[in-house]
Amino acid sequence: MNRESFSSDYNVIFAVSEEEKKRVYSLRHAVYCEELGFEPVNIREGIEKDDFDERSLHCLIERKDTQQAVGCVRLVLPSGDKNSVFYQMPLEKKFAALLEDNEQHPNLLKRQEVCEISRVAILSDIRRISSARSHASDVAEAIKTASLLKAGLFLSVLALGKISRRRYGFAMMEPSLARLLSYSGFKFSRVSQYLDFNGKRAIYYSDWQEAVGKLHPEMYELYEYIVECFSLNIANHTRDIAEIAEW
Repeated sequence: MNRESFSSDYNVIFAVSEEEKKRVYSLRHAVYCEELGFEPVNIREGIEKDDFDERSLHCLIERKDTQQAVGCVRLVLPSGDKNSVFYQMPLEKKFAALLEDNEQHPNLLKRQEVCEISRVAILSDIRRISSARSHASDVAEAIKTASLLKAGLFLSVLALGKISRRRYGFAMMEPSLARLLSYSGFKFSRVSQYLDFNGKRAIYYSDWQEAVGKLHPEMYELYEYIVECFSLNIANHTRDIAEIAEW
């Protein structure tokens, strides 16, 4: 699936308004709370949200034909104020002891240039390959769609990083996801020990100035499409974007 087929099927939204962000939180609740049980179920509101959401940029992917939300991701932007409770990224607060002592350590980078990718969620209907599928071509297409949606979400954080002027991205992820992204030319380096956190995971790092230049042509075209989508949102939220630039 290339840019043309992706753009014909999906809208990519820079979720800035409260209504848009609520759609993100609702999808996260469906995946993280109701399906996977990673977080407590919020029966009253049906949303999954934490304090870091107020320091984050959010992306939502929806189907064009039904406007159904199928994927989301957030980019947490730590504060440059050492006295702020948001000075550290969430993964630093929880797993600082696991980070390897090298030049990619967050403490050695400019705080205003680092960020964390988190709360990546894809609707279960997209992720799961139904056993009812009988044709190999259908299964292959379903796998391709799910993989491209994951790549699309990570390309979205590249675009969000550009908006927020963040260069260095960190993420807690499974090795298989890091490999999938590397196939697209989006390179992540492991910078921590492995741990068992909702499965085998580690902290990964990427220099996004380098990453954009190394994307495979098909992925770069998709990245350009996402930037175009975000540009439309930005035009309607210039005040919000100006405030983000000051974080």
